[in-house]
Amino acid sequence: MARRGRPLYPFNLRTYYGAQLRKRREAAGFTMEELGDKMGYTGSWIGAVELGDEKPSAKFAEDCDTYWNTGTFFHDLQEAIERPNPGRTTIPSVPGFSKYLQHEAEAAFVRKYEALLVAGLLQTEDYIRAVCTSDQRTPRETEAMVRSRLERQGQVLGRDNPPRVFIIQSEHSLRARVAPPDVMKAQYAHLLDLCTRPRIHLQVVPEDLGYHDGRTGSFTVLSFDRGAHDLAYIEAGVHGSVVEDPQAVASFSELYELIRNVAMSTGDTLNLITALMESTP
Repeated sequence: MARRGRPLYPFNLRTYYGAQLRKRREAAGFTMEELGDKMGYTGSWIGAVELGDEKPSAKFAEDCDTYWNTGTFFHDLQEAIERPNPGRTTIPSVPGFSKYLQHEAEAAFVRKYEALLVAGLLQTEDYIRAVCTSDQRTPRETEAMVRSRLERQGQVLGRDNPPRVFIIQSEHSLRARVAPPDVMKAQYAHLLDLCTRPRIHLQVVPEDLGYHDGRTGSFTVLSFDRGAHDLAYIEAGVHGSVVEDPQAVASFSELYELIRNVAMSTGDTLNLITALMESTP
């Protein structure tokens, strides 16, 4: 059953930073005042950062990494929070995504929850073109994005030993008419075809479920052969972040399982996609 209450997995980078700080503090059994005393800050400052009301400073991020022994985890998050928005979208469109792609190309398992659109690995060429077309891009830039995404699909799904891909879509992401009807109809048919592949698994979270843990946003968890540690990837606005901290990655793995528990069965998912395809003119 989906959990209620304040989510531990926010996807705004500032609140994500705060959630990771809060999770470590609570696991250690400290109050905000106690942690503040240990780190040289007030308890009210700790609380404001945890809530996302205060932007963490570079020094505070360094102190967090030192105190919690997290390498550069908090430092990297703080830099992402400070990074200015790029003026125009380029390839890749989200800072941090190129680093993710390097890991994705080597993953043995891809687990993804997608809240807004059909997952990128499953999109048709025309669907990609529809969602990438923007007044902020020239036609040439749009076509470059289309080629880039198709190449990514080939590198992941078309390699000799492709990963097992487990994707959970929100029903909203499938119903969103982000492209003309003929493009949407072809996209639904493509999803049905992909589901016949033995290494691709697709489920849908029903729209009438109400609140569930996936409401906080899209994310991906990658697993690897040869004992490499799992990684997670999140996007917030125009920034992307590869998450390497084991505790944080474990949180996303747990979140994926919570969402999977409320998703439709494979059979019901196929029935829904078939119905969407048949009802699209």
